[in-house]
Amino acid sequence: MSNKIRPFPVIDGHVDLLYMMMRSEKITFSDLTNAQITTDRLKQGNVRVIVSAFYCMDRFNGPERSVPHLKSLTAYADDKMRWLLPVKTERDLKKCFSNENETGSISLLENADALVDLDLSDIKDLGFNVIGLTHAGKNRIADGNSVRNPSYITNKGKELIRGLSSLGTAIDVAHLAEPGFWEIIDLFDGPIISSHTGFRTFCDLPRNLSDEQLKVLIERGGMVGVSVNPEMLSVDQKAGITDVFYQIDWVVQKHGEKNLGIGSDFGGFDVANQGLEHPGRFGNLSEIFVKHGYCEDAIAGIMGKNWYVFYSSLLG
Repeated sequence: MSNKIRPFPVIDGHVDLLYMMMRSEKITFSDLTNAQITTDRLKQGNVRVIVSAFYCMDRFNGPERSVPHLKSLTAYADDKMRWLLPVKTERDLKKCFSNENETGSISLLENADALVDLDLSDIKDLGFNVIGLTHAGKNRIADGNSVRNPSYITNKGKELIRGLSSLGTAIDVAHLAEPGFWEIIDLFDGPIISSHTGFRTFCDLPRNLSDEQLKVLIERGGMVGVSVNPEMLSVDQKAGITDVFYQIDWVVQKHGEKNLGIGSDFGGFDVANQGLEHPGRFGNLSEIFVKHGYCEDAIAGIMGKNWYVFYSSLLG
């Protein structure tokens, strides 16, 4: 598909840039030229802000390894990702979203096992605006979406959640097993999102949101980031840009577009999405929305403005 229109300003609600970089070339992000995510591809796709995931592998869970592992990730990011402007305040967010020459980064922790060993002041100093309690496996907080016969949130997890509520952070349920998801709805009074997901109606995996989970997240005012990862869009792990559109459109028809955004998961998967192979292709998705009669306000919201509204409130 030709890129006939200028892409709308994009906020991508989940990007695995750090994971991608640590798997590939040990150079700074601004020097990367042959990767799924590059500075040129972000600019080509008019990506103004990424929500950058700090993915802590489950194999480092535990009292002696999780904190050193997390600190190694933050040190690596400080050294290798300097091209991105850290978004810490509502003013930072506005600066990046309104300026195509600046690309900002909001920090998201994916697997919060290390936080069990830290006090609230240390957690606050880490600068994570969004906390994903688990990845796919089990940790000291809860069970992730790949755990068979998952259980509920642990006592240590409940204590941490109370602390996160007092700090004003958001919780990301993208990898949380379903029993923990429903417990979070009752336990946590702050903002809840699913930063990158598919839907079980299309791809029936525990990783994806059920219709009931989607409904309650939207009723709570949370944001849902739709992934472009074929692993979440289709049971045969083959998907393209039209699958992304139709799944977004399905949500819009049921719940409207105000709580919906992109959470690509770029950098975190290896099977290409046909038509959305990298962030530079976001204009193709905007073009499909136009062809299906979406108004400019709705397209602008899905591509970035809805995340902007959410994070303006969170950072304000």
